[in-house]
Amino acid sequence: SKIRTTGIGESKLAEILEPLISRWNSPSVSFLPTLEGVDIVLRITETDKNTAEKRLKEAEGGIIKRIKRWVYTIGEEDLIDVVSRLLREKGITVAVAESCTGGSISSILTDISGSSAYFDCGVVSYSNDAKIDILGVSEDMIKKYGAVSSQVAIAMAEGIRRIAGTDIGLSTTGIFGPTGATTTKPVGLVFIGYSDKKGSISKKYMFGTVRKRNKIKTTQEALNLLRKNIIKNF
Repeated sequence: SKIRTTGIGESKLAEILEPLISRWNSPSVSFLPTLEGVDIVLRITETDKNTAEKRLKEAEGGIIKRIKRWVYTIGEEDLIDVVSRLLREKGITVAVAESCTGGSISSILTDISGSSAYFDCGVVSYSNDAKIDILGVSEDMIKKYGAVSSQVAIAMAEGIRRIAGTDIGLSTTGIFGPTGATTTKPVGLVFIGYSDKKGSISKKYMFGTVRKRNKIKTTQEALNLLRKNIIKNF
């Protein structure tokens, strides 16, 4: 059995689950970390199939109860598979405005066959001028808050949703480094914006100093934010 998580590290997962799994002789529990998240693998050696399945289900339930907010699936699906399935099942459309991720979210959303059913367009608005001219972000807003800010992330998500006429707008803006940091905005600071008919939000993240790693983590967090809000709002 495999429980797939994202947005939480291996050490924190182990800390949360240790009081539970330390009491078990079976199943065995292992953590498999990747850049995208951590897989929790349960293995059981029980010879009786019914007993083994019952014990696995009980173990899964106990684990998920404690870490539900980070679990995106049980099984082999990748996060993009889960997001794609939800979008298709609910008949939802999405458009993306990316700054720091440079198109990686649009790319992964279109990796799935049939993605034209839910993906309308992606804009890489890397410069401030592009954010202003294409997405309609206010120049005064950028001057006041900076391009890497909650306010601009929301304005980007709302802008791309308005332009595309989609159910959802998703956006990213951040500092991936190694240059670009300021005294108040360090390398690794990222804001992800989300907009739908129920309103707009942004989430703030602090990643590390490795540029490629930050792009992967931001893309994964954006997909997970999309997943959570599809479930919540549609």
